[in-house]
Amino acid sequence: MPTKEQDLKLDKLDQASAKGDSRRSFSKLVVVKLGVQPKPYYPKLKDESGKTVVDENGVAKRSEKQAGWQYTVVEYRTCETVRFLYPTLLKMPRGYYVVSGYGYGGDYSSKWIDKDVKVSNYWS
Repeated sequence: MPTKEQDLKLDKLDQASAKGDSRRSFSKLVVVKLGVQPKPYYPKLKDESGKTVVDENGVAKRSEKQAGWQYTVVEYRTCETVRFLYPTLLKMPRGYYVVSGYGYGGDYSSKWIDKDVKVSNYWS
């Protein structure tokens, strides 16, 4: 039988799933930034039902408004690609960093982190 605290946690998970949000938590991923430069990120446009809007060629339409900067790094432990969205341009020279937040992907696959992203230097 779950405790009251566990029940609340499960209720929160049910609510997120009901809203179509299947993000998972990524906590303190140790990543390495190599030479990939950040690039501007423009989110896909969604219709009223939450589906991606596509053009006549079937390509997803994107917003004209930039939502932030997309960074591409690799996870130290697995060498898998980790992409994360940060609202501002960071000064991130090559090196080791810790990234946390919510997003999509598996333990041994590429990851996309786009909510509550936190980035810090690994050595500090």
